[in-house]
Amino acid sequence: MINKPSLPGPVRFERATEHGVRYYEIRVQPDLFGMVVIRVWGRRGSRLGRMITTPCVSDEQAESIYNRCVRQRMRRKYHQTPIPH
Repeated sequence: MINKPSLPGPVRFERATEHGVRYYEIRVQPDLFGMVVIRVWGRRGSRLGRMITTPCVSDEQAESIYNRCVRQRMRRKYHQTPIPH
């Protein structure tokens, strides 16, 4: 049996602004054609928000996109928080 490398876990970032707390979530998961990176962002307490999915042809590409998004959130002063259930 071949061991498949583990996927990066979901991560959530938050940042307080004068208009409320902004959040940004990043997830990597398999789909029918390979891997997909899902990014969700918006303002906490609001029903408005956005989501974008990025299809990837390999696990390495998905991990690269995931890591780039995490670095970008850290540069923009977001703080990592637990994901609410």
